[in-house]
Amino acid sequence: MKRTWLSILLLAGMIVNTGCSGGGASTGAPLPGGRETPVQPAGDTGALAGFPLYPGTEQLPEPVKFEWKNLNTAYAVPYSQWAYYAVHAPYPEVAAFYKSKSIAPPFANISLYWKETEKGVLGAWFQEASADKYARIWFIPNPDDGGKSYLIIMRNNDIGSCSIF
Repeated sequence: MKRTWLSILLLAGMIVNTGCSGGGASTGAPLPGGRETPVQPAGDTGALAGFPLYPGTEQLPEPVKFEWKNLNTAYAVPYSQWAYYAVHAPYPEVAAFYKSKSIAPPFANISLYWKETEKGVLGAWFQEASADKYARIWFIPNPDDGGKSYLIIMRNNDIGSCSIF
């Protein structure tokens, strides 16, 4: 068990310290070759399992289109589950909530990555007790209302590579 944790922590350090480079913004358009990767939505009860729930968070029935560096790489991860939420608070506030509460008891998440940009925030966590071990959450502004934001979660069992982040 210690070896597994050590390996995960070392890998997390490599992801954070290598400094992801290259790649431009993406909107989830078709992948090279013209094919679109199907995105399987996660159920409301499972998408945020193992995470705190920001007050007033509500799941959206449709995906939120957003731009993020290498987003097509994230969409291409096999067996991923995606869920989209509206939050009635600005994204920096929501991101700060998840950054601090997700690693504190009773949640047993290990923070792997945290990236703040002008487009929003991306956090990644490892969840040992979860069926989908890795969760990436984007916190982005709602362009129609600056006092609101979106939370977009991707869950799977693939830690991915630097290009996902």
